[in-house]
Amino acid sequence: MGASMSVSQDGIISWNDYAKSFQSIMPPVMIELNEAVAKKMFGHVIDYGCGSGKLIPYLNDNAAVKSYTGIDLSEDMLALASKIAEGFSGLTTRFIRGNVLQVPVTPTDCAVSINSFYSWSQPKQVVRKIFENLNDGGVLVIGSLSKSINMRELLNDAEPLFLQNEYWPDFRRHNINIIDHPNTKLVELSELCDLLTSIGFKISHATDSFYRGGLCLVEAKK
Repeated sequence: MGASMSVSQDGIISWNDYAKSFQSIMPPVMIELNEAVAKKMFGHVIDYGCGSGKLIPYLNDNAAVKSYTGIDLSEDMLALASKIAEGFSGLTTRFIRGNVLQVPVTPTDCAVSINSFYSWSQPKQVVRKIFENLNDGGVLVIGSLSKSINMRELLNDAEPLFLQNEYWPDFRRHNINIIDHPNTKLVELSELCDLLTSIGFKISHATDSFYRGGLCLVEAKK
């Protein structure tokens, strides 16, 4: 249920290894999350740690979204994202491979980052960069795995749906590795809100109801 990353972190799991299985498996909890996030977006959107572009189909259904830029470090993830984008010609898309702290972007209306935060080695610096890249009144929607997540339970619940999928074993293994990895930064909802407000964001909405209480999702405004 983890996604990809936009900022390198020494010792973190290989995201290229995860690309194909991540793209091929979409548990109901991920669908629910993407649907909710896409509805909050408008104008020009930058996705920090876009992974394989799983948010693109949902953004395409939102007429308020004008364009989408995905940033990620994984070449394999971006290749898959580009292929997804080809099927949604109504949405202007572009993809950038690189570290978000080093990638120059045009100020934008919305920023989104879903399940990338936990891999950031410098989370405060990244959030500050996102803040700087937003127009005044711009919105950030950020979600990351919570300290309360029960990843094995979520995977067990999803397994009957995907047991015949050849990529399921890799998807399961990688998500367990994410949770067990010593560099993974699980977060409490209050901690994520405090970080955002320390940079200058104003919290519009915050919940830990997704992933059965295992994911923190915050909507904040510049």
